[in-house]
Amino acid sequence: MTDKTEINDWVAFVKERIDVTGVEDVHVDDVSATAGGLSAQIIRLTIRAAEGSKSFFFFLLLCRQENFTSALFFFFYDWVAFVKERIDVTGVEDVHVDDVSATAGGLSAQIIRLTIRAAEGSKSVILKRTRPERLEGSIAMGIAREAEFFTHFASLVDADNAFVPKVYYSAVECDGYKVVLMEDLNQRNGVQAGYFYGSNSLLNWGKDLKDLTKHFPAVSEHEITVRAFEQAARLHARFWGDNTLLARKYLRAAEWLTHLFQRCTTPRWSATAYKVVLMEDLNQRNGVQAGYFYGSNSLLNWGKDLKDLTKHFPAVSEHEITVRAFEQAARLHARFWGDNTLLARKYLRAAEWLQGENKELFDSTAKYSTNAWASFKKAQEEKKTVNISPEIDRLVASTASKVDFAAYTEMWKTKPWTMVHGDYHPANMMLVDGVHHATFDLMLLDWEAVGVGSGPQDLGQFMISHSTPENRRASEKEALAAYEKVLNEGLVARGLEPVTTEYILSEYVEGGLSRWAWLLAICVLYCPPAGGQYFHDQVLAFLNDHNVVPEEVGMMRP
Repeated sequence: MTDKTEINDWVAFVKERIDVTGVEDVHVDDVSATAGGLSAQIIRLTIRAAEGSKSFFFFLLLCRQENFTSALFFFFYDWVAFVKERIDVTGVEDVHVDDVSATAGGLSAQIIRLTIRAAEGSKSVILKRTRPERLEGSIAMGIAREAEFFTHFASLVDADNAFVPKVYYSAVECDGYKVVLMEDLNQRNGVQAGYFYGSNSLLNWGKDLKDLTKHFPAVSEHEITVRAFEQAARLHARFWGDNTLLARKYLRAAEWLTHLFQRCTTPRWSATAYKVVLMEDLNQRNGVQAGYFYGSNSLLNWGKDLKDLTKHFPAVSEHEITVRAFEQAARLHARFWGDNTLLARKYLRAAEWLQGENKELFDSTAKYSTNAWASFKKAQEEKKTVNISPEIDRLVASTASKVDFAAYTEMWKTKPWTMVHGDYHPANMMLVDGVHHATFDLMLLDWEAVGVGSGPQDLGQFMISHSTPENRRASEKEALAAYEKVLNEGLVARGLEPVTTEYILSEYVEGGLSRWAWLLAICVLYCPPAGGQYFHDQVLAFLNDHNVVPEEVGMMRP
């Protein structure tokens, strides 16, 4: 194993890798115990040089792939220097580092709150970076694209930071390692929108939703749903049918990392899927995950004290968050509706597919779901864990049988498309103290699945994920109307034709079901039985409420 004792000449090591003039000495200090080193060894290198002293954090991670072993090196300035270089704060004196991944919902990423003590006062920001132990999943899903989104699109989607958090710094290297430094929405009393959707949502099970949403007591699930649809409409209108998206090769899964690495002659980090994101700390705006407002029905809320988690927004309802989320989506969609410049961004999910490229990845992504469903059905023969209705069995089988790359590519020649979030649900949003709205601002997070595709499809995925069928029925009409209004305002402002009510509803229903047909197979196989049953029941209720014949739904959408 490679460790710090195997590097004998640290002066030479530093000279080869860091631009420092006249290196005289290097002091090596292993700070893993205090710096949060989990699967990585963290070493502080204090360099004494002609131009003065400087310290770096040196992350040593041992990576094994089959019979290949290599040491991967990651460099950061010390936290004070790191902050000074990226955030406009006067007189930085100290930076406190706190890993908040457990409470902030970090799955593939490590989420760190940096509390900055400076001459002008204290301030906190959020640093999001890839977890070493999630390396394989990061490569497979291509989730480092989130940093590309913040770099290339965040200002186009939301220049005023009305629903996308303020990002101070984001980067993805040739290897795909990402870093995002963004505002702390907790400083705006952020509450996850999903908490307003009640205990029906799988993500809310076991959580005290009343306490989690108390800062927005008057906000309803219906209002959030309509707002979410409006937000989606803005996003979709912005990129509707924009063929330039197809050149953005990162708007898809997995292989874009390989392409990036092949084009990189001198990667600074490693040939991995690491990402680092440095963003504002939304806790400074009293940020609360929106999903907490969606009640204990949601799987992500089980076991949580939702009343306490949402107490900063006691008047906010699930409905209000939903409406706001739909409005946010509308702004995003309108901004990139049909924007052909996106197509050059190959890391945008599905950008290559819309151009008829990378059939192998499309097929493997589809098979990931169909293979999961086959494995689940086989396991059910031995022990029944989830009650699968005939309608859902038919839906998955029918949509899977229609998967065809040529037909998929052909579909987008006539169907409008735009930039889509790709994982649009309340748990990926935060409520913060309002700047653009009187009650709260809704911030959209976790852009790891950002890509090109159907705007209204994002909304169908949103509604199935969290809301109880009863709350969804109550919010659906108003939320879709809000989405349509904001989307068409954005399209008309760009000189584009407005979209019909019929098209939006059709894609909301069929797109949502086509997407969930792909997702459901994975959920029932890998979630605990109660979670698999939850998602099954959510999809079934949506299917029945819209009187859909399973065989009439198009191909599943990876």
